[in-house]
This record gives sequence, structure tokens and C-alpha cells, in this order.
Amino acid sequence: AVYGLGLGYNGGAWAVGAAFQHETAKGFSSPATEYNNKVTNYGVGASYDFTVAKVYGQYKGGQYKNELPAGGKYSYDQFAIGVSAPFGATTLSAEYGYNKAKQTTAIATTKYKGNVFAVQAEYAFSKRTSLVARAGQVANWKNETTNDKSSTQEYTVGLRHKF
Repeated sequence: AVYGLGLGYNGGAWAVGAAFQHETAKGFSSPATEYNNKVTNYGVGASYDFTVAKVYGQYKGGQYKNELPAGGKYSYDQFAIGVSAPFGATTLSAEYGYNKAKQTTAIATTKYKGNVFAVQAEYAFSKRTSLVARAGQVANWKNETTNDKSSTQEYTVGLRHKF
């Protein structure tokens, strides 16, 4: 069963929104593997448009829980801030995010933390079609238990059309 709720308000220069979703699932993924999962996700965000630039902030969090005796639990929190500025047909954007997560199993508890950095340029050919280029370090994780680090870079170029 899945249920959720999202609310938003857009008035003048302000836009705010919040969302919540909860899911429960029971069954077998194979004849010998039973699961009893509960997943909850939630978030809130706001932006303000100064005309010369738009700033925004958001928070997103959630948890996954397998309620069987050998099950585990995973929770996360994500915070982000960003700014975008139009220059004629081009809009430049930058974003920074901070992530933290905790995974608990019957054997151990592992904590993660990381940062996200991204820049984007969008050129509007028309009101509905634009060229988008984005670059960022999207997963810069540090396992606080083992001190292992990993990171992933993303480079994207695409054509966006709004229907």
C-alpha cells in the first residue's frame, strides 16, 4: 500500500512546497526470502525570485525499514541550496548539497556523509525548447565507519522540450 500527499504554494516571488509518501510491502522475493518493508520519504522546499536571480533551499529525508528479525534500517537526510540567474536566453545555475545517511543491520551500523556540487547552463531556443549542459560531483561519500571515500562525477548535455 502506498499513500502520499504533496502541497505547494506559488504567490508572487515566493514558492513553497512539501511532500510526504509512505509505502508498506509484505511478501516473498523468492520462496525462502520474506520481506516486510516500510518506506517513508518526505521533503520541503522554498524559493524566492529576486528577478535578477532566484534562490532556493530544500530538505529531503526518509527511512527504509525491514521489520523482520534479521531486517535492517536505512535513513537519510539531504539539504541543498542553489541559485539561478538569467542572462537573456541563457540561465546559469549553481547548487550545493549536503547528505548524510545511516544504515543499520544485525551485524553493524554504518554512517555516511557527503557533498554535492553542480553547475548548469540552459539556453532557451524558444519558450518550450532549450539546450541544457550540467556538470557536477553528484556523489562524494565518506563511510565514517571504515573511512572509505567514493565520488561520482556527472556531465550531461541534452535538449529539453516541454509539452
